[in-house]
Amino acid sequence: MELVCCIAVTTLVMLFLNSTIIRKRAIWYFISLAASFATVFFEIFKILYKVHIGGVLAVFEKVCIKGFIAISLFLLVMFAGALNNKLAVTKKLVAIRAQMAIMASIFIFPHVCIYLYYVLKYTFPEVIDKGSIELFTAAYILAGIIAFIIMMPLFITSLKKVRRKMNGVKWKKLQRWAYLFYLLVYGHILFVMLNSQKIDITRFATYNILFGIYFILRVTKTRLSSVTKSVEPIA
Repeated sequence: MELVCCIAVTTLVMLFLNSTIIRKRAIWYFISLAASFATVFFEIFKILYKVHIGGVLAVFEKVCIKGFIAISLFLLVMFAGALNNKLAVTKKLVAIRAQMAIMASIFIFPHVCIYLYYVLKYTFPEVIDKGSIELFTAAYILAGIIAFIIMMPLFITSLKKVRRKMNGVKWKKLQRWAYLFYLLVYGHILFVMLNSQKIDITRFATYNILFGIYFILRVTKTRLSSVTKSVEPIA
């Protein structure tokens, strides 16, 4: 339910505050950075001093650490490129696609930092003791690492100052790696859930439905685009 609520709230914020995000993107980046740093700080504080926080702050920390905010933004970036270009919602999302990708990349850092800590502290020692690693554990760690490596150049080149300095063709070619990134993110999420002792059915269904719809829309849009180009008259 937290995931569904996070996706819904993120979508509403991005759509209704669309013009503000376009005009004041630096402020939004700063807020994202501040929230991410605060989340990591609170999580480290909890680990060191064995304390718990409550209320809205606890909910925000949880959805941030679990990567729900980041994945919500990445899903909007994905659907911006898959939905019909004539739709009003598509136009709004496309207008802030770069900003959403940058904020999503910033919000993924708390998830990466904290879970890397847990993997290094608990998973790796257990693997060394056993002399083996479970399939889904290895799969989600590997998928996560590769996805993060691919994300970094996509994140950096989404920044306006960096993009301006790049050749347009090279930039578009680099951005195509985003599709592999989306696939790896989906794989990472899927393997994490399959590795759990008890699968959250709501979350499992939500991810599969959303990624499934995206795949269908993206393939359909690509095919329609190819057909349109093939029937265009030669001048």
